[in-house]
Amino acid sequence: MVYQQEPAVRHAVIAISSIYEQLRNGRLDALDYTGGRFALGHYNQALSRLTSKSNTEFTMLFLCILFVCVEILQKNAPAAIEHCRHGISILNTAIMTP
Repeated sequence: MVYQQEPAVRHAVIAISSIYEQLRNGRLDALDYTGGRFALGHYNQALSRLTSKSNTEFTMLFLCILFVCVEILQKNAPAAIEHCRHGISILNTAIMTP
C-alpha cells in the first residue's frame, strides 16, 4: 500500500483520520482542541516530505487529493483549490511527458 511506503502519504492519512474523528465527535472546528496539534503536526510532516525526490507522479497526485481532503475538513476552500491546481499541473506535466 502507498501509505506504508511513502511517509508523506502516511502522515496525510493520519491527519485526515484525526480531523475526521474530531468532527465526528461533534467538534465544529477540528483543530480548535488540544489534539488539533496532533493532526496539524502530521499535516505539516506530510507537506515537508514533498521535497523527497522519491515521490512519483502517482504519489504526488494522491497527496494532492489527500491535502484537498484535509483542507475541506478544515473548511479552508482556498487552500483546497490551490492543491487542486497543483494536481492539475502535475497531470498536465505527466500528459506532456512521453
